Amino acid sequence: MDTYTYTDEIDLREYVELLWRWKFFIIGVTLAAALAAAVISFFVLKPVYQASVQILVPQTPVPSEVIKSPHFMGLIIEALGLRDEYDPFSLAKRISVETSKSSSMLTTIRVETGSNELSARIANEIATRFIEFVRQTHEDTVASSVRYYDEQKEVAQENLARVRKELADLKHSANLVGLQNDVERLAGQVSTYLAQQVEAELREKELMKGIEELEKALESIPPTLPGPPDWSGRPTQVANEIHRSLSESLALKKVELSETRTRLQGIASALPSLQAEYEAKYALLLDYQNQVQVLEAQERDLVNQIASFTDSIGKLMTTMPQMNVVSPAVEPVNPVKPHKLLNTAVAAILGGFVSVLAVFVMEYWRSPRKTAGLSQSG
Repeated sequence: MDTYTYTDEIDLREYVELLWRWKFFIIGVTLAAALAAAVISFFVLKPVYQASVQILVPQTPVPSEVIKSPHFMGLIIEALGLRDEYDPFSLAKRISVETSKSSSMLTTIRVETGSNELSARIANEIATRFIEFVRQTHEDTVASSVRYYDEQKEVAQENLARVRKELADLKHSANLVGLQNDVERLAGQVSTYLAQQVEAELREKELMKGIEELEKALESIPPTLPGPPDWSGRPTQVANEIHRSLSESLALKKVELSETRTRLQGIASALPSLQAEYEAKYALLLDYQNQVQVLEAQERDLVNQIASFTDSIGKLMTTMPQMNVVSPAVEPVNPVKPHKLLNTAVAAILGGFVSVLAVFVMEYWRSPRKTAGLSQSG
């Protein structure tokens, strides 16, 4: 019985000979694939033209979601009369928005359609409409914000007028100047009485001490002294001048002490009512001053609020976004799709690869090793 010897060695010449035997098949499949791709690319596939427009947006990048939104696409369709050709969703698929990586302020909008003229029209219309849309939106936002600030400013002005009237009425009704003069007058009187009281108390202590010393001195000094005998030779008594002088001083001090105590009693009776009047008017003055300070603080705050609202309105009126079309779209000369030569070359390569793969598969199934293996297994 014949035996089949299997070897794992690869002979490159066998593969070359195999491919040479099938050269017409490989060339035919490759040419057929290339021809089919060429026919489809040149005669079947419709050309796609791309037009692009560039917008400069200094503030923020252009949001693609807004441009490709159904509402915005509907505006473009209505403006260009494309209702029979596109709906908002199909038109959005033909639009791409790209922000420059080097500058976020530069945005490119690309449109791809089957017409070079239509692609340019749509791209330019999108740029024009979007700039108008942004400006209108900004104007509406500014108008709304201005109305809000005007309302707040009007409320603040009304409150300011009310606070100023309350402040004027308070100053007029309270007579703050007269009240402050009364407080100062009463404070001066209280201070004077207190000083007099201290002075009188010190004088009282001095007088009491002096009286005590005089009384002790008089106890040791006789009121009279022996004088010369009279005509009959009898002894006589004469007044002691020292005793008399001390007695007079004692009497004067007692009178002064009585007057000092009388003055102290007058001060003691008048001082409480005077202090009570001073404290009442001082408390009233403090209360009025606190009310005035509160109203003046409210007045300052309201003035600052009005100035802030005015400043905010001024800033809003000068913050119009500057958007410009840097490079308008022009009608493209050559389509971007399909890539005819590239499609043909790729199809030829794929056709050649598939044909070679098919040759190897067919040769494998026709190989005697395969049939021998099948016979042995049978």
